[in-house]
Amino acid sequence: VEILLNNVIADKLDFTVLKGELVTFEHGISYTNDDYGFTISIPDNWTFKENPSDNAMMIELIPEKYIITRFAFIAAASNPLKPYDKFAEEDAAGFAEENNWTQVSSRSRDYSLANGDPVKQIMYLHQDGQGNQYATAYTFIEHGDNVYILYAAADKESAGEVAEAAYFGILQSLTLR
Repeated sequence: VEILLNNVIADKLDFTVLKGELVTFEHGISYTNDDYGFTISIPDNWTFKENPSDNAMMIELIPEKYIITRFAFIAAASNPLKPYDKFAEEDAAGFAEENNWTQVSSRSRDYSLANGDPVKQIMYLHQDGQGNQYATAYTFIEHGDNVYILYAAADKESAGEVAEAAYFGILQSLTLR
């Protein structure tokens, strides 16, 4: 790199760009909630904020370096949120409206965790007026009388890979009791 001062080379520096992991879970930071019976891992260098209500607990996850529009883990009684596809559609539409986004596409899949708990994953792709794309994802996991929701919304270009790495890392760390 050449450092210019008044269009004259003042100094030259050599450097190497190292690509690290997008998101790591090496520090062993976790969040446990005994009322809803779950534990999740928190990505290294991220913080979290609890947002409890009468019938739910939301943990907002906040990355240190990257701009992610929204990232949260929610535990609640399952009945008020069913059907999950309708809940996700209404929530995604409201979030898109707040940000002046247009929905481009959506997809969903159903599967089960190794312990047999049913999972519904719904993803949306939105676009703003300048053509920037944003992905939102909802994963609903039923266990007992509760539903656990992992939610992320990110700018696909600047934070998509980070959001995906964090999303799947948190989902893989989920322990339910």
